[in-house]
Amino acid sequence: MEKSKLLTLAVVTLLVINIGTLVFLFLGKPHPGPGMGPEGMGRPKPKEIIIEQLGLDAPQIKVYEGLIQEHRQSVDSLDRIIRESKDALYQNLANDSGDAVDTALIAKINAAQKQIELTHYQHFLALKKLCKPEQKEKFEALTEELHRLFGRPPHPRHEP
Repeated sequence: MEKSKLLTLAVVTLLVINIGTLVFLFLGKPHPGPGMGPEGMGRPKPKEIIIEQLGLDAPQIKVYEGLIQEHRQSVDSLDRIIRESKDALYQNLANDSGDAVDTALIAKINAAQKQIELTHYQHFLALKKLCKPEQKEKFEALTEELHRLFGRPPHPRHEP
């Protein structure tokens, strides 16, 4: 086989592979749409699942959205405290500022994390109060799924 034919065959083969890869990337993966999670993997958002499973009506949805907004503001504020405290804690590694400062920062992180968990719990208590009597049984069933809906996946382990 001549070199020019071999080169042409190689170029055409690479072009077909590249086009196939592009088609796979753009058409082979679902794109985020309404009601889908941030990963775009076709999963509905927890808010949508809760609304559907409890059968919330329009006035309840409006109140629930307000509860979500308040909840996010509280958790974001506490997350900020945790991030700032962790930054200060790890800066102390270089400063050798002492155990007392480190202990105080760790206690601050723990208190903020405890407050986050309490905020989550109070959020769901408020949702429960929002439910009508006929929705209470659905809420009880939903409580068994809350950890799955809102739990974060475990962090991957890094080998030393």
